[in-house]
Amino acid sequence: MLDKKYNHIEVEKNKYDFWKGNGYFKSGDLSKEPFCIVIPPPNVTGKLHLGHAWDVTLQDIIIRYKRMQGYDCLWLPGMDHAGIATQSKVDKKLKDEGIKPRDMERSEWLKKAWEWKDEFAKTIHEQWAKMGISVDYSKERFTLDKGLSDAVNKVFIDLYNKFKEFILSLNSNIIIRCTKLYIGFTLNNKNIVDILLRKGSIKIWLNCKWGSLNDTKNIFRDVSNIGHWGNG
Repeated sequence: MLDKKYNHIEVEKNKYDFWKGNGYFKSGDLSKEPFCIVIPPPNVTGKLHLGHAWDVTLQDIIIRYKRMQGYDCLWLPGMDHAGIATQSKVDKKLKDEGIKPRDMERSEWLKKAWEWKDEFAKTIHEQWAKMGISVDYSKERFTLDKGLSDAVNKVFIDLYNKFKEFILSLNSNIIIRCTKLYIGFTLNNKNIVDILLRKGSIKIWLNCKWGSLNDTKNIFRDVSNIGHWGNG
């Protein structure tokens, strides 16, 4: 006899493990036309929220539909280390435990950071499983994986080499800093970019409109004051 109420726990029990165990989400059939979605990697700063659920639901609908159309579908999962944000979370946790992060050896702090990553990556995996998303876990990546780190280094170096003459021609004073949770970035040349986050009272000035990277002369074109927000 059917239950009077729909019992989602009983219905969904072991379904996801069955799907994964049978390789239903795996890609790699070269005889089919490929179709790929790269999941916007959630930060390992904490748990997924409603926005993540909404986002991956739409992607799951699309990827399942394309599978039914006969495509070889890769929905690539991954997570983002979110360096500055994660550091602030780890530091806060350590301070709550009575530990001064800057008094620790680098290796000790990194161990705590990786413990944080492992904890919240496990939580995110559990949340993905609850949502039943059909990602190919066999190809999952993390933004600090060796291959990805090498790729980031190459792209940044290539971009620098491509635009360094233009950047140096600005005769600019470029400053990037992080003070606890506050980050400042300034590129001081004719008010192109001037962003200030001041401890105690937060002030932000944005004086830029980004132009096309295809033309170095237009990278900082149409300079204008976008806004000022602050409490002091």
